Amino acid sequence: MRNMAGLSKAIEITSSKRRMQVLCCLVAGQSRFNEMKKSCAEMSSTELARVLTFLIDKNIIIKMRSVRYDTIAYKLTKKGEGVANVLRALEEWGYVL
Repeated sequence: MRNMAGLSKAIEITSSKRRMQVLCCLVAGQSRFNEMKKSCAEMSSTELARVLTFLIDKNIIIKMRSVRYDTIAYKLTKKGEGVANVLRALEEWGYVL
């Protein structure tokens, strides 16, 4: 590896089990708070909100409000979309462990 700075940044984002769970939900197409809450049943609403705020602050996801439908959804940013391939690779690796 040429430089550990990029890896360090990636680890900062993904080093938490809860963050990984939320990122998996988003990659799987779950974009609303309650959808993610159901998938991450052991996570409290407060904890989920903290993870979402962290990911927003790091520009990994954005929070979108629909005035028309009075809903809020979360979406991966361009920066965050790169995590999808990483999660798929980790999933495949997990099967061979």
